[in-house]
Amino acid sequence: MKNEFYTEHGIVDIGQAELVLDAGAILAEGVLWQPEEGKLLWVDIEGRLLHCFDPSTGENRSWPT
Repeated sequence: MKNEFYTEHGIVDIGQAELVLDAGAILAEGVLWQPEEGKLLWVDIEGRLLHCFDPSTGENRSWPT
């Protein structure tokens, strides 16, 4: 099965999804990419945690909110 989504410009193929972090989050939202640091910030709303994922190392740090 292809991973596609539809836009006003047609169909875009985004390739295959891959799980890179099994964080066990209850409700993950608010994703923000930090290009200067190469890290992904996101929040687990229900778990009340702020996360910072570094894809180059696979490390995910988290702090209570």
